[in-house]
Amino acid sequence: MIAVELVKQTRRARPWVTLGVMAAVPVVLAAVIGLTRPSIPERVGDWGSVVTDSSGLTVPLIALSAMQLFLLPLGVAVFAGESVAGDASWGSLRYLLARPVSRSRVLASKASVAAAFSAGAVVAAAASSVAAGVVAFGWRPLTVLDLQHTTPFDVAAATFAP
Repeated sequence: MIAVELVKQTRRARPWVTLGVMAAVPVVLAAVIGLTRPSIPERVGDWGSVVTDSSGLTVPLIALSAMQLFLLPLGVAVFAGESVAGDASWGSLRYLLARPVSRSRVLASKASVAAAFSAGAVVAAAASSVAAGVVAFGWRPLTVLDLQHTTPFDVAAATFAP
């Protein structure tokens, strides 16, 4: 069941367009950061603070932090909705439900394929953001500042090797 559902989903355009958008957003973010980067470190989501031009490895932190509230859940909804709505629009849902297979098994296979595509969206976003970040800022160590423990006399910073 999972293999059949996976073949059906890979033949449809909507999941591939969604994966493309998930991969393109980090590239746009890297371009925007590269053109308008601040001169001082700033807070990025739940991360303490990153120096945006210190390394290309900052872009995945920024991109996934920016995408986690709206775009990634939207992608999950598209993948999950396409599995049922695609069968309904193609007219194959009625034949699928008439098969001698339990509905829970059908929905479990659809959910597992949607979960695989959702994980693929996160991987695509992370991979494209690493590539765009390395192109824009280079492959250097990642510098993270702890703004909560930084004082005018002491800068609390950590540097992670690539």
